[in-house]
Order: sequence, then C-alpha cells, then structure tokens
Amino acid sequence: MFRGVFLIAALHLSTVWGQFGDAAEPVEVHRFYPLSGTVGQEITVEGRGFSPHGTFISFGKSVSIMVNDLQAGGNVLRVRVPSHARSGRLEVRVGLKLVHSAQRFRLHRFSLSHFFPDSLKSGELLQIRGSGFSLLPRGNRILFENYLGNSYPEEVDNLGSLIKVRIPEGARTGYFSISSRGLTLTSQRKVVIIQPPSKRD
Repeated sequence: MFRGVFLIAALHLSTVWGQFGDAAEPVEVHRFYPLSGTVGQEITVEGRGFSPHGTFISFGKSVSIMVNDLQAGGNVLRVRVPSHARSGRLEVRVGLKLVHSAQRFRLHRFSLSHFFPDSLKSGELLQIRGSGFSLLPRGNRILFENYLGNSYPEEVDNLGSLIKVRIPEGARTGYFSISSRGLTLTSQRKVVIIQPPSKRD
C-alpha cells in the first residue's frame, strides 16, 4: 500500500517538474536586444532553461506576462513590450527559478515633441521629432488633415526619435497624426503648407 502511494507521489512530482523543465537545469539570461524600445516592440532574449510550459517575464519590476514564443530548444524567447512595462532589468521566472538580466531595458514612450520647418511646400521634407517611432519607415503612418491618403517616412534615425516625410501633393494646412504599433499621436499645432499660385486662363 505504502509502496503504491509513494509511486503515485513520485509520478506526480515528475509531472510537475516536467511542466517547468528540468529541475536541475539552471535558468540564465545571457543578453537581450534591442536594449531599448517602445510598447508593442518585439524583444529577443537569449539564455538557457526557458520552458514552454511556464516562462514569465517582466520589464523593470512591472507585472509579469507569460512567454509563448520560445525557440532554439528553450534558449531563445521573443516577447512584445507590454503596455505596463517600465525601464529596468528584465526578470525571467521559470517555475520557482527567478533570474535578472545584467543589462537594463530602456523604455521609450511614444511621443511627438515638435516638427520643422513650420511652413513648406508640397514635395518638401517635413522633419518630426519625438520618441518611440518605429525604426522601420513603413511602421510609421502619417495622416495629414484634409488629405485622404497615407504618407510614410523616407527616413527614420536609429533612435526612433526623428522621421522625415515628404509633403504629399494636394495636402493642405492642418494638423497631422502619426500611428505606430497601434498607437496614434496628433500634432499640437498645424503645419502650414504653402499652396502654388492658382493658374488663370
């Protein structure tokens, strides 16, 4: 009888350990990249001992989220920065094991500070300063007031803090908005678009 109970208990513990990976295998975080980003951006973490049955990660002592994208036999995980993330070290938990990254993650809030020049013509470049812009030009959609089409930057700096977009033909003076990773910001003032002189018969 006692032998049967012991066998059942051993099988139960084996199942629990199996859900969280090998109990003897250490959990380590070697590095992650990029070291900074905005909400919604994908972060890759390299290490070892990550489990597909219960790996959680948090950014800067925020609420942890479960990781669903594991690769390379549990040595690489990918996760998108959650809306409640904070700047700080990454914390990875697998079962009862808890480890922190040596590097610190820097969260860039999506913001629009200013643009220049104040006035320009169609076809000229408008430069927009802010933070948290997608590093991929097509990841930033600009919509000018009184113009139906979407515009995309020709250039984004490597910090995601400056984008350059060409004023489309037909755009008129008004506010503009920038959308990136599901977030949208609107300029606080209007950009003046100088119209060409009207043609007379």
